[in-house]
Amino acid sequence: MTMVERVFSGVQPTGNLHLGNYLGAIVNFVKLQETYNCLYCVVDLHALTQPVSVWGGPAELARNTREVTAAFIASGIDPKKQSSSTRARCPDTRNWRGSSTAWRGSAGSTA
Repeated sequence: MTMVERVFSGVQPTGNLHLGNYLGAIVNFVKLQETYNCLYCVVDLHALTQPVSVWGGPAELARNTREVTAAFIASGIDPKKQSSSTRARCPDTRNWRGSSTAWRGSAGSTA
């Protein structure tokens, strides 16, 4: 059985992307998609662990999520070469209990 090397990384949509995001992460995301099986995501539910003053409320979070996703594509991340998602749109993650960073089974519930 051949082992597939994978890359997983996510970006919180808690504000505008800046040069540091681009140079530190997104440029590498583009390079990595050429040689690895990649999963990049916008970890929108992680933003909820911050005060509302950081993530701006539901409407701002939705707008920032769309902007980060658009920036991924505009920067060269190819949706045909890798998988991408937002956490709130993944059914398994909406059922997590406790903190938004806990796996379902580790938060005291497997339901």
